[in-house]
Amino acid sequence: MHLAGPSELIAARVLPAPAPLTSRGLRLRITLGPAQDLLSALANARADLVVSAVRPTGWGITATPLTDEEFVLVGSPALARTIDPGRLGEDPVGAARASAAGRLRGGSADHPALLAQ
Repeated sequence: MHLAGPSELIAARVLPAPAPLTSRGLRLRITLGPAQDLLSALANARADLVVSAVRPTGWGITATPLTDEEFVLVGSPALARTIDPGRLGEDPVGAARASAAGRLRGGSADHPALLAQ
């Protein structure tokens, strides 16, 4: 079986499940990478199963949600004191960006993040 997905999730949550079956003959091939590449591999029959944080659309693939992810905004106490609490409830990312002007860095399309310098 050719299994594909993001490295953190595959290593921590997915691989332990089929691992005992390898002693009974299951052969696993693992591919790690960005969601769009892995979904493309699935759509083109280069992978058997993909675990993805990105819901496939327009690929002709049926998906079953496994869980919802919850993200939290984490910052230093000094940064937190500069954020407008009223705006934080309405637009946490915008509030953090406004208070940390020039000190935030973005993530990638597969791993969005805000990191304060």
